[in-house]
Amino acid sequence: MPSYPPNFADQVVAPPARAQFEAFLDDDDTIATIQHAHREACEASRHATSSPGLDDILSG
Repeated sequence: MPSYPPNFADQVVAPPARAQFEAFLDDDDTIATIQHAHREACEASRHATSSPGLDDILSG
């Protein structure tokens, strides 16, 4: 029977803590404001990953 959490290359492979997935909403948030924030985050991610090469190391 496999052990839990599973190991791979001598490292524990486990899902991240649930707290990392919690969303923090304000009383004035709407679907539109959340969608806008999501679009901005996606654009920032695309911009951050558009120029590095395959051998570049990104930290943070």
